[in-house]
This record gives sequence, structure tokens and C-alpha cells, in this order.
Amino acid sequence: MQNRPGINTVGLSGAISVLVVGLVFFIYSLQYPYESELGPGPGMMPVWLSGILIILGFAYLYSVLKGKDSAEKWPEKKARMEMGLILGNMALFVALLPLIGFNLSGTVFLFVFLRRAYPWYKSLAISAGASIFLFLLFTEGFASPLPVNMFGF
Repeated sequence: MQNRPGINTVGLSGAISVLVVGLVFFIYSLQYPYESELGPGPGMMPVWLSGILIILGFAYLYSVLKGKDSAEKWPEKKARMEMGLILGNMALFVALLPLIGFNLSGTVFLFVFLRRAYPWYKSLAISAGASIFLFLLFTEGFASPLPVNMFGF
């Protein structure tokens, strides 16, 4: 009987995580119209990106199950904290979006990341400016509605 190395649990958990995220985003992206009167609708990009993520997740899962994954250990504590910050910030964005609209939730989302590299006032200015720019680009330029709060922004 040959000694067969076990499945890499680090790689397996990473592959499953990618698949789950891709599937969740794919399911939610189906709620948006794929096409509009002007061409591609607000659901086109999320459908394609989440579909690609699912394909990449399956490819990674295949490489893990074949023993071709090079991940040998879990990330260090600092890297895990970074991943937690990113995932938590993404979850916060999704949770706040229907409550306070795209502009405010986008500003909070960007501020969390930028605050670590810039003073608070620069982080706030960049975050608010980028959120407003993207809001206007999609609502006015692409005629794609984005969630707004009770004040209309």
C-alpha cells in the first residue's frame, strides 16, 4: 500500500471559499437586468465576473485535489487580520448599501482602506470624491440606477 499524502486543507478551504463567494455573487447578480435599452444592463458585469470566479475556484479545487497546490500553511496572524479587515469591510458595504445608499456606504468602504495610508481628512476627501464620481458615472453616464438613501444620494 502506497503512502498517499493527504489533501491540503489550506488549499481546500481556500478553493471552497472562492467557490462560495463566486456562487453567492452569481446568485445575487441574477436579480439585476442583464440588458437595458442602451445595451448592457447592471447585471452583466457581476454575472460575468462571478462566473469567472466560479470557474477559477473549480480550477483551484482541481489543482488542490491533484496535489499541485503549493500552499503549505495558514497565513500568519497579520495576514489573517488583513483578510478579516477586507472581508469585514466588504460585508459592511453590502449591509449598509440598502440602508444608507451607494454614496455613503462607498465612502465608508473606501475610507476604511485609505485611512491606514493617509490622514483622515485626505482619506475622507478621496473616499467621498470617488464615491460621488462613480455614482454619477453609473447613474448619469450609464443610466444604471444605484441604491440611494432617504435623501436621494
